[in-house]
Amino acid sequence: MTKNYFKIAYRNLLKNKHFSLINIIGLSISLCASLFLGIFILFELSYDNFHERSDDIYRVGAAMYIDGKEQARVPKNLPPLAAALQSSYPEVESFVRLVPLEGSVAIANEDNQSVFNEKKLFFVDSTFFDIFSFSEVSGELSTALQQPNSIVLTRAMAQKYFGNDEVMGKTLVLKEGNMKVPLKITGICEDVPTNSHLAFDFLVSINTLIPLWGEERVNEDWGSWTFYTYLLLKPGSSLQKLEEQLASFTEKEIAPRWPANFAIQNVLQPLPDIHLYSDMVQEIKPNSSIQLIYILGAVALLILLIAWINYTNLTTAKAIDRAREIGVRKVAGADRKQLVQQFIGESVFLNLLGLLLALLLFYLLKPAVHQLIGVPLYLWQDERIWLLILSFFVIGTLGSAFYPALLISSYPISRLTRASFTTPGKGNLLKKALVIFQFTTCLALISATFSIDRQLTFMQKQDLGMDISQMLILPNPDVVDSTFAQKVTFFKQALSRKAGILNVASSTQVPGNAEDLIKGGLRRAESPSEEGANHYSWRISAEFATTYDLRFLAGRNFSEAYGNEQQHVIINRKAADILGFVDAEEAIDKEIRMNQRDQPMTVIGVVDNFNMRSLKAAYDPMVFFLDNEGDFGYYAVKIQAKETDYAAILAEVELTWKEAFPGNPFDYFFLDDYFNAQYSAEERFGNIFGIFALLTIFIACLGLFGLSSIATIQRTKEIGIRKVLGASVQSLLLLLSTEYVYLLLIATAIAIPIANYLITDWLQSFAYRIEVDAWLYLGPVIIILLIALLTISTQTLRAAYQNPVDSLRDE
Repeated sequence: MTKNYFKIAYRNLLKNKHFSLINIIGLSISLCASLFLGIFILFELSYDNFHERSDDIYRVGAAMYIDGKEQARVPKNLPPLAAALQSSYPEVESFVRLVPLEGSVAIANEDNQSVFNEKKLFFVDSTFFDIFSFSEVSGELSTALQQPNSIVLTRAMAQKYFGNDEVMGKTLVLKEGNMKVPLKITGICEDVPTNSHLAFDFLVSINTLIPLWGEERVNEDWGSWTFYTYLLLKPGSSLQKLEEQLASFTEKEIAPRWPANFAIQNVLQPLPDIHLYSDMVQEIKPNSSIQLIYILGAVALLILLIAWINYTNLTTAKAIDRAREIGVRKVAGADRKQLVQQFIGESVFLNLLGLLLALLLFYLLKPAVHQLIGVPLYLWQDERIWLLILSFFVIGTLGSAFYPALLISSYPISRLTRASFTTPGKGNLLKKALVIFQFTTCLALISATFSIDRQLTFMQKQDLGMDISQMLILPNPDVVDSTFAQKVTFFKQALSRKAGILNVASSTQVPGNAEDLIKGGLRRAESPSEEGANHYSWRISAEFATTYDLRFLAGRNFSEAYGNEQQHVIINRKAADILGFVDAEEAIDKEIRMNQRDQPMTVIGVVDNFNMRSLKAAYDPMVFFLDNEGDFGYYAVKIQAKETDYAAILAEVELTWKEAFPGNPFDYFFLDDYFNAQYSAEERFGNIFGIFALLTIFIACLGLFGLSSIATIQRTKEIGIRKVLGASVQSLLLLLSTEYVYLLLIATAIAIPIANYLITDWLQSFAYRIEVDAWLYLGPVIIILLIALLTISTQTLRAAYQNPVDSLRDE
């Protein structure tokens, strides 16, 4: 019997090549697209789940409040907190702290043959590998970090510094300023998996910091949030109970050390939740968002639904052609169960062909899609992927075939064997409902795609309040000596004389970098310390404002002509507002205080706000100090706008760098690329969403094409009669397209409120965003209307131009 079902399915496929091809193409594209999205979603959900006890690991972050208003959320905490919690609460089995190295550091092998600037270095407690499960390559990782001056490398870093040589027991030298710290290699671990929020290349024992920082700063400082802190809880521990204990501990032990209006809330974050649910300043690695997962999951489901709807609509619409066949089968004794099995068998056959073609497309498109979504695209290694494929196949096969099978098999023999069989009203009603669903989906997706594209363009082209174009950035040299300040002066002056270079400035940070913790206590000199506000504090050279083209609203820039400016500051307009100045002019010559400075500082200038971070964040209050000692984080080299020979300029800059700072690797990046990298997650989301939205629309158009073809064929004789009676081609086109226009209008009424809600909600995550206007919704309606009319007209015009004699021959 099963063999007979597949034989009939094969014959029907050949008999209806046109419609079978539409179904197979739609199913294969939708299955392939949903498979890619499903793999991406499963990968995002798998972050940090590979650790043996991932469900028992929690990160302790901190939310900071002043006068009840949240100022900042950071994933770091106080150095002594973890040990205090372990000793006070039995639920805490163990802990590990991570201290990131600020900026970059020069690391050389023991022969000093290989020197590189490195950023992914952490000082960690010896318990790191007891809590986190990273695979071992060499050495005993559980004891590798117990001794001071011990270092563990990833496999890639061992290869980078030593090639294929044996590395265990060898020495790396960390060079920072005048400091040279020898580090003995005590372990090699596998490279960090992509689905880990801990991105590191080097792990150094935290005891190495004690001679450099002092015991108090490493283990006893209750005043700085500098350590990433992770707790390993005993199995079965009550998280709610621990959170209550942590709140009580914070109130008793931490709150009394700070002003009365300053409050801290320690936040426990489950390790697997960090990637999708945490959006704090200074995350170790840029995180994603659970909102993104929901949206892409909905797109994957919609793509499949559209393809299955196509199958259901086309099968139901072809019921007229199958009526006599089903009637004859019923006369011959076939019961309803057998007829349902036959239709499901045909669905299995078509879905199987679609699945095989989808797998072929997967392998053909895999390299390009990998570049787009940036995650490993494994198909055989993960049983969840095969479960996903099986679910798509089973649900699609049964879901798309069940209704047409029940509908057609329910007709009585007398109806099926009529010369003029037509589908009942309930079949047409469902077809119209499904078409409305397709239109609604397409309209919402196009509106969302337009919104994402406009918001990304808006962010990248928005006036930032400064000029970051043609800006070459050089990280500060790590290997320095007592003549460093003189070398900095020589370097900047030598570069300024080079052709194609307009200016050179230096600063502790650059726009797009928010690594520094927000400083506290910004207030007027006469105000009490508890009224201070959080702010960002940068040390800059006098050329900074000119190089970045900052706009002065009042006052002046730093200048050597005024002598000692160490007690002077420049603030931005946001800081002036927070300080309560009516306008920029009022702030000039006023004294202000900050917690990190003992002496009051005099405001000599106010610059307009500029976006230090991405446009997702609001303007930050900023205070600028003059620093002539040369201890900066970055050098900004402004290149002439008309200069195009970047290779020659870079060669000149590198030559000058090596002359000024011998022994330091030459690294650089362009600031506009660096700044716009903050939008990489949004760009990837926009690209993924846009491409798969277009696929959804294409599949919907395939179904519309098939439906219009069937409708035109079924009304061929009617069209012939109308032509004989004098109907024009335009009137026939209007006749056959009017129904779809009505359905589109209904879909528009449904889609606009849905799209408006989703778009508005997504835009709320941006401090600076586009205005939602009518064209975001009217544009998609016009596009879908034109696509629908074009799709329908190709079939209608063919029938309209056919000779009426041919269409009426059999009457």
